[in-house]
Amino acid sequence: MTHIPYKGAGPAPMMDLWAAMCLSARSPFPLLAQQIRAGTVRALAVSAEKRLPNFPDIPTFKGTGLR
Repeated sequence: MTHIPYKGAGPAPMMDLWAAMCLSARSPFPLLAQQIRAGTVRALAVSAEKRLPNFPDIPTFKGTGLR
């Protein structure tokens, strides 16, 4: 993977993600929740200690073996 530095987690990285200009992004969950529900973005994991109550199917990074 190649790191692409953006100034913040606002619209620019999300627009590139939705346009398939980049294949993955790390972003605050509230910015992506609607797209995850709609199926336009797939969440691989969350960095929280426990799974999110509204998204119980998304594992934590720790639960996937990543740290």
